[in-house]
Amino acid sequence: MGKRVVAIVTAGLVTVSLGLSFSSTAGAVPEAKPADGLKLVKTKTSLLGEHYWYQQTFKGLPVVNGYYAKHVSKSGTIEVNDGRDAVPADLDVNAKVPSATATKSANAVVTARSARAQRGGPEKNLTPAPAAGDGAAQLAVIGGPNARLVWNVTSRSSEGVSRSLVDAKTGSVVESKVISDNVDGRGTVFDPNPVVSERNEKLTDQDDANTNELFPAHKNVILRNLAGNGKLEGPYVNIAKAKGGVARSANNQFLYFRDDDRFEQVMAYYQVNQTQEYIHSLGFKDVNNESQDFEINTYADDNSFYDPSKDTITMGEGGVDDAEDAEVIWHEYGHAIQDDVVPGYGESLEAGSIGEGFGDYWAVTMSVPVSRNFDLPCVMDWDATSYTDTEPHCLRRARPDQGQQGDSGGDVLLRAGHLVRRRGPGHRPGRSPALRQGRGRSGHQGVPGPQDPLTPDTRLCPRGYCWRMTWSTADIPDLSGRRALVTGATSGLGYETALELLRHGAEVLVAARNPAKAADSAAKLTKAAGQTPTIVELDLADLTSVEKAADQVAKTYDKLDLLVSKLANVLFMLELDRRARAAGSNLLSVGAHPGYASTHLQAAGPELAGRLRQARVWTGVTKLVAQSAAAGAWPILFAATDPDVRPGAYYGPAFFEYRGTPTVVLPTRTAQDPELAKRLWSWSVEATGVDPTLNVPR
Repeated sequence: MGKRVVAIVTAGLVTVSLGLSFSSTAGAVPEAKPADGLKLVKTKTSLLGEHYWYQQTFKGLPVVNGYYAKHVSKSGTIEVNDGRDAVPADLDVNAKVPSATATKSANAVVTARSARAQRGGPEKNLTPAPAAGDGAAQLAVIGGPNARLVWNVTSRSSEGVSRSLVDAKTGSVVESKVISDNVDGRGTVFDPNPVVSERNEKLTDQDDANTNELFPAHKNVILRNLAGNGKLEGPYVNIAKAKGGVARSANNQFLYFRDDDRFEQVMAYYQVNQTQEYIHSLGFKDVNNESQDFEINTYADDNSFYDPSKDTITMGEGGVDDAEDAEVIWHEYGHAIQDDVVPGYGESLEAGSIGEGFGDYWAVTMSVPVSRNFDLPCVMDWDATSYTDTEPHCLRRARPDQGQQGDSGGDVLLRAGHLVRRRGPGHRPGRSPALRQGRGRSGHQGVPGPQDPLTPDTRLCPRGYCWRMTWSTADIPDLSGRRALVTGATSGLGYETALELLRHGAEVLVAARNPAKAADSAAKLTKAAGQTPTIVELDLADLTSVEKAADQVAKTYDKLDLLVSKLANVLFMLELDRRARAAGSNLLSVGAHPGYASTHLQAAGPELAGRLRQARVWTGVTKLVAQSAAAGAWPILFAATDPDVRPGAYYGPAFFEYRGTPTVVLPTRTAQDPELAKRLWSWSVEATGVDPTLNVPR
């Protein structure tokens, strides 16, 4: 299916003629230009020629239903369809009603209509209608005899997608209608697959047989957003081709068991529709927001793939039919998502590897609500029973302790941030709010363990996966009288860390190598936090600069309570902790990483190396799945400020270490290697001539 084109139009328009349509030879019709109040939004090439679609605008705003189309045949004949509406040249385009008010009014109308529709007949879903949500408002103009300025509000409800026009001067709802043509149907699926739902690693395919062991895994579900044409087609997915023919049902009842090839068609429709509803619930309105074509069981081998040249996902039928495992569907849909966000993203080995990693990430993410914590890191449990002998059956494992491995073996997860701080005299051991309210993935209540920094991790999160910790920057204690030095504070994680430390009363030293950027950052921090940081010139790549900055801080201040360094690693952090404890020091060395945070770091390396396509891939992926830099700074801030942080502990985001509130996580096995850490320490001492253990605070 072709990609949906969304244009932001900015050209102006005065009064124009209405509804013209005519043909002429080339050159006889004036070209439509942006200055004429038109914006080119789409171009198509067909067997007949070239086709151009324009959006009518007025003073930079779109005119509702106003369009202009030009079709140029291969012989040079031009046909024009002019659907522009007249708009008074003096129409005021300044809104008096706020967008939030317009959205609330529109959603109220949509919710009321949806509730009435649910009571309309016995075939309707009798569950209470959810309130309309996802309202997105844009200023627009209605042309014609009743021309006016309106808020064009798009809402989602149980009816589908509605468009409401709210008068931007009075707040009255001028028009509200469903613009999607969708109905509900019924279907039978696995959710996500039999191994997971039945918690049984012994299940096997047995040539598509509907065995007694597999029968309980079938689940009847509502198929939302069907087009109502008797096929498995909707705004997010279209079963375009299938072995044995595309499933059809006049009453939209698609109830098949797994021994029927149509079963896999229902699986693809249901799981992709669920995916897009989830994406929309996150606030993303244009992430592969199209009817994605699927071809089901049309490939004989045990493989499935996304073809960007056709924008089609093909599901194979070798071994377990791939579309019987929702995680295979979600994985392949992940490729389609990336191709939509960054067209051509998969053309290099690195990008392809990122794609595999993201596909697995997306499969695990979608599996969380329905898997009841059954071996979540195991990807494609059911499909893998055909080609693995050991249990658990997995195509791959998503392992946050080592990073998601793509096809080139690359580490897709990002790990950064290191802290060294000492506890103040008021420190008292105890249970932090985050640990007290948390639950590990096994359901056991999170309780801090002994002082060994690695032992509590496995108690708290049996495999390192936790996501129900409760913490926010509101839990940061008063830091008055504490002094902190933060490196890399001109942007991203460092900036967000410095900002929250300032907001909670700490004296903050901003260390940066670029004085101009440091000054700009300091000004922004002052405005945002109401306190002014001190600038320390420091280039961590230059030992002379490091020594000079250290001397400056030592001569100016009597103490430094907290050091947040962005260029340390977990090996060094753990070795410093071991040495500090052996020396009886009160220095506390802990580590933290931000998960997948939206900073420019991911694209910076490829950009510097001239690999612009790879940089585009990283930028697109980051915008799609990453949490904000502010959220990424939470584990760093937790480790830096919580009174109950343990020596040598390592913190990261709770949800698979990608995003979420901070919790204790496990370092990799390599990071826990004490011999390797000693060698790194010795090399660091030799390279710098400084042994930190000689001046450990007590």
